[in-house]
Amino acid sequence: MNLRKRHFSISLIVMVSFIASASLSLSSQAFTARTYSPDGKGYLDYIITDTGHAQPLLHLEGTGYEMGFQHGYLMGEAAADVASDEFFHHIIQSNLSRLGKLGEIIEDLVMTDVEKRLGLKVSNSGMKPVDFIMAALKTFAKQNEKYIPKEYLDEMRGIVDGARATGVDLTYENVLLLNVGFDVFLSIVYRVGTPLLNAADKAGTLINGLELSCNAFVMDGKATIGDSLYLGRDFMFGGPGLVDNPVIFEIYGKGRNRFVNVGVAGMAGVIAAMNEKGLGIGIDMVPSIDCTPTDVGMGSAFTAREVMAKANELSQGVSIIKNSKRGVSWLYIVADGKGAERGGVSVEVSAKYVSTRGMKYVENTWLQRLLRTPVRQQEKYPDVLIQTNHYMLPNMYANYPLHYVDRDSMHRYDRMIEILNDPSHPLGGYGTYDFDKAFDYNNWMYLTGEYNETPQSKVNASTTLFDLTNLRFKTLCGPTFGHGVTEYDWRDRR
Repeated sequence: MNLRKRHFSISLIVMVSFIASASLSLSSQAFTARTYSPDGKGYLDYIITDTGHAQPLLHLEGTGYEMGFQHGYLMGEAAADVASDEFFHHIIQSNLSRLGKLGEIIEDLVMTDVEKRLGLKVSNSGMKPVDFIMAALKTFAKQNEKYIPKEYLDEMRGIVDGARATGVDLTYENVLLLNVGFDVFLSIVYRVGTPLLNAADKAGTLINGLELSCNAFVMDGKATIGDSLYLGRDFMFGGPGLVDNPVIFEIYGKGRNRFVNVGVAGMAGVIAAMNEKGLGIGIDMVPSIDCTPTDVGMGSAFTAREVMAKANELSQGVSIIKNSKRGVSWLYIVADGKGAERGGVSVEVSAKYVSTRGMKYVENTWLQRLLRTPVRQQEKYPDVLIQTNHYMLPNMYANYPLHYVDRDSMHRYDRMIEILNDPSHPLGGYGTYDFDKAFDYNNWMYLTGEYNETPQSKVNASTTLFDLTNLRFKTLCGPTFGHGVTEYDWRDRR
């Protein structure tokens, strides 16, 4: 398709969407006319937010390659904007620069590690350090292809081919890096940086902190009004391209569970998702020295996708995570609102260890005291589970004590508990949460103003409330908060 014609058709679609939003009265969702991929299976819709913004919804259907080609063909320019060297330059430089002098030390150690693994010196390569690291990450990502299921490899190649069919320059190496490169990068940074972060924090020299900033929760039973189980997922991760190209994906893979993912263009992996069986998932960062540098398996985003595509019950989703090849520490939140095992689980993992905390978990107080762990579980209800960016379970501290507990993560966890327990707070009150209030609770950082977020602030990169019982969600996915709330209800899809 000619690019000029595509631009005109997209502009026309956006104009039609505003007319549709004003006239639609029978459904909670307003959709524009669709743009189809050449095979007639994939299509691009726009859902109108509550502020009149046209939010892209991309429907993908078929084999891995077919879905990838549809993705690249319909959103190739956006995918190229996200899967770019500039995005990873930003990740490397911004995250280390926030730590000041300590960041420079960690960067030097990362460079030393990378040079050793490649048998090269940056001084002999003629490249800048950041470009050298980028090239190394692409090499290491390629080495982990052997862990990635073929259908996902095919899908990433399809994204590239679909984009190129419309004249968009996109490389497979960049798409692969977008989907697994972050795990590769963290596997090195966590390994060399965690001891330094702990030492600096104890010495009081970690002035800027390491704000990882992801929140998640599950509510059910007496915590809510009605019969819905809610999964809240506030995914806070920025970067050029990433925050400017949010996409709601409908993934109808051949022979797999159908699911929806609040993600970004170019990603085949999952950020925050819900499948047709009522399972939902999210991922939070947590630094630990227990990583296997550059040997990371399929990565967290594809692991989350495997759960959505293959799990029908909560225990199956947890089992997929437990049995996955891992090389980085993560926290997964997994919930089930329709199955026989209804509930939620926080899955704490590192390269070697896995521990789970269910909604009825009661902390092992004596072990917490013995290990002098810096955190304690504060949820006192059997139907609420809250997760931020630090391990909660004593087993993780006992097995591998070198973890970094971010103070901001502890503060956010404490604040969410305080709001939940405060019936006088506009967002608080155990037992008072319906769909709308649970969504507001999920967005407490924006709505309370405690983190100085305004309608002009970027949404890094989405904040979503899933009703896993009724298969619907509400999300703020930007690019700014002012772009408004998108509502999705599987019953309204046509």
